[in-house]
Amino acid sequence: MQNSRSLALCHYWVAFATFLPAVLLGAWQMLMRSPLPAPLDDPDAYYASVTLHGTVMAYVVTTFFAMGFGYAITATSLGRPIRGAAAAWIGFVICLVGTLMAAATVLAGKASVLYTFYPPLLASAWYYLGAFLLIGGSMIWVVLMVVNMTAWKRDNPGRPVPLAMFAITATALLWAWAASGVLIELAGILLPRAFGWSDLIDAALGRTLFSVTLHSIVYFWLMPAYIAFYTLVAEAAGGRLYSDTMGRLTFIMFLIFSLPVGMHHLLADPEHGSGFKFVQSFLTFLVALPTLLTVFTISASLEIAGRHRGGRGLLGWIGALPWNEPMVLAVGLSLVMLGFGGFGGLINMSYAMNSMIHNTSWVTAHFHLIFGGTTVIMYFAIAYEMWPRITGKPLRSKRLACWQLWLWFSGMLITTIPWHIAGLMGQPRRLQHSTRRSHGGAGHHLSDRRARAADRGNPADRHSRSLASGRASVGATAALCAGGEPAARGAGGAQRLCAVERGSAHFNGRDLWLPDWAVLLPEEP
Repeated sequence: MQNSRSLALCHYWVAFATFLPAVLLGAWQMLMRSPLPAPLDDPDAYYASVTLHGTVMAYVVTTFFAMGFGYAITATSLGRPIRGAAAAWIGFVICLVGTLMAAATVLAGKASVLYTFYPPLLASAWYYLGAFLLIGGSMIWVVLMVVNMTAWKRDNPGRPVPLAMFAITATALLWAWAASGVLIELAGILLPRAFGWSDLIDAALGRTLFSVTLHSIVYFWLMPAYIAFYTLVAEAAGGRLYSDTMGRLTFIMFLIFSLPVGMHHLLADPEHGSGFKFVQSFLTFLVALPTLLTVFTISASLEIAGRHRGGRGLLGWIGALPWNEPMVLAVGLSLVMLGFGGFGGLINMSYAMNSMIHNTSWVTAHFHLIFGGTTVIMYFAIAYEMWPRITGKPLRSKRLACWQLWLWFSGMLITTIPWHIAGLMGQPRRLQHSTRRSHGGAGHHLSDRRARAADRGNPADRHSRSLASGRASVGATAALCAGGEPAARGAGGAQRLCAVERGSAHFNGRDLWLPDWAVLLPEEP
C-alpha cells in the first residue's frame, strides 16, 4: 500500500508544482491585456506564455491530477495495492519527460502555437513530441484503471464495484476517447510536418481531429470534481449520498454523451455542413442532463446532512451544514461557478447564438470559469481531503484552507464576469493587447513586431491596401502574413487589416491600433 500512496503523491506534486508557475503566467497575461503597465511588454513572450500556460493547465495539471486521484481511489476504495504498479511508474516517467520536453521547447522560443496548436501554425517537432509522450503515456493509466476494476470484480462476484472506482474507470475511458483526436493529429499531421517528412498540412482535418478532443477534454477535467461530489461531499457534511444509482447513471451519461459533441467548436468553420453542425449542437445540449442530475443529487445529499445536523424549515438545513469543512465549502462555491459557466456554455453550443460570441473574450471567460473555477477549486478540496488519507497526517489548518477557497472563488468571479461583458462588446481573444489607450480611445493594439506600415516599394508589400474603417481611413497601410507576422518576413499569404464598425484605426509611426472590431481579410492576388 505504501507504493500506491507514493505513486499518488508523486502525481499530485507534479500537478501542483506545474500549476503555480502557470497561474503566475496567467496573471502576467492579464496585465498585458489591461491598461496597467506590465513587465516584459513583448508580443513574442506573450504568445509563448499563453502557449505554456494553456499546455500546462489543459494537459499537465489535469492529467497528473486525474492519474494521481485514480491511483489513490484504486488503493483506498478497493482496499488492496494497485495491480501493475511498475507500469504505473513507467507511465509517470514517460508523462514527466514529455512535460519537460514540451515546456523546454516553449521556453526556448520554439513553440508559440497556443495549447490548441491549430495548423498551419507550426512549432518545433520537440514540442509536439513532448505533448505526444505526455498524452500517450497517460494511456498506461487508462489501461491500469480498467485492469484493476475488472480484477476486483472477478475476485468479488456479485458485489457492486465501489462507486469511486466505477467513476474513475469511466473517467479513464472518457480520456481514452478524448485523447484519440489529438493523438491522431499529432502522429498523422503535425509531427510528420514538423520533422520535415511531409510538405503538406491539412488545416481543416487538423482542426476537426482536435475538436474531437477539445470538448470531451473538458469533461475529463471535470470528472474528478464530480467523483468528489458523489463520494466525498456527503461524508464530509456528515450525511449520506442521496442515490448511488444516480451517481452511476451520471458517469455513464457523461461517458456516452461526451463522445460526439466536440465538433460544435467548428460552428464557424466552412469544412462541415450546416446540418451536421445543427446535429452537433443538439447532441451537446444532452450533456447538460448529467450535470442537472448531479446538482439535484448533491443538493439532496447536502439537505440530508443538514437536517441530520438539526436544520429545520424550508432552507434551515443550509445554515446547519459544516461550512468550515473545506470539502463542503468547495462544493457550494463550485456549484455557483458551474451555474454561471454552464449558462455561458449553452450560448457557446447554440448554432445561432454562437455567432455573437465566437472568438471573443466570452469564450475565454467561459472555459476559465469552468476549469479555473469549478474544476480547480474542487482539485484544491480533493487535495485537502486526500492528504490525511494518503499520508496519515492531519490537515494543518482547515480555517486557512477555507480562506484560500474563498479567495480563489472571489478572484475567479472578478476575472471572468468582466471578461464575459467584454466579450459581448466584441473584445477578441488571442491578442496581446486589447484595452490599452493610445489616442484617447480603447482599441486593439498590434505592436510593430506584428504589424507595421507597408512600403509600396517593397515587393513583399505590393498587395497592401489602405487601412480603413466605417467612419475614417488612415493614411498608413499595413500588411500581415498568415499567423500575424509582418508581410516582409515571408512570401505569399499576406492579409490586409480591415477595421469595421467602431471608431477609426490609428497608426502612430510605430504601433498599429485597431478599433473594437477588426477582421483579417485575404489579400487580393
